[in-house]
Amino acid sequence: SDLAYHEGGHALVGLKTLGSSPIHKATVMPRGNSLGMVMSLTEGDGTSWSKKQMIARMDVCFGGRAAEELIFGVDEVTSGASSDIQQATSLAYKMVTKWGLNDTVGIMLIEGHVAPATQKIVDDEVRKLLTDSYARTLQLLKDNIQGLHNIADALMEYESVSGDELVQLLNGGEGFKLDPNNRNSKPSRPIKELTTALKQKSPPTPTPEPETKPEGNPIYSDAVIAVTFISPDAVRFVKGWKILAAKT
Repeated sequence: SDLAYHEGGHALVGLKTLGSSPIHKATVMPRGNSLGMVMSLTEGDGTSWSKKQMIARMDVCFGGRAAEELIFGVDEVTSGASSDIQQATSLAYKMVTKWGLNDTVGIMLIEGHVAPATQKIVDDEVRKLLTDSYARTLQLLKDNIQGLHNIADALMEYESVSGDELVQLLNGGEGFKLDPNNRNSKPSRPIKELTTALKQKSPPTPTPEPETKPEGNPIYSDAVIAVTFISPDAVRFVKGWKILAAKT
């Protein structure tokens, strides 16, 4: 049951946090070295994150451990959050030292050996990011405790729950159960499309202007035929140049 609440905590925080990715499904079925997992879907280009998305990612990482603490108590928290803590810490360090997303350190790159005073500032800011994230996550779970119970119960019963079903469980209220005859594999929400620039359709290829063969220049026609296979814009450029050459 601790695993169900752990993964349920990740899932709930992912559903309720602005900037988080849509959830494909949550499962407590072991896969490789993982006893369970919450699978999210990549939005946009998948390589560039906003500050809001980074903070959301930290919160989601802490969702599992915070759920264990909330349900079973501090003394019963397991080592299952090891990789979650590693991911959150790595992300926080990069925000402070690499991406210029910390007001105290400012917009600068910090790497290699640094002065002890500088390292202390970095460590303090990283710790603050992580501490604030954990406190925020714990409070979010407290505010949605019934949804956490519903999700954990469903994971214990079915082992895998889709993103859409997680939303139903979160919003279903006390005693809500999934209909075993109406299961689905939909994500928690539709994936956002790529940026506006990428969504725009490519402009139509311009139609070449009608060719006019100038007098006294037998080379012109062959030149245009050769360039036609490069691009219409190149055709117009060459045509204009050849016409001028023919007139001289």
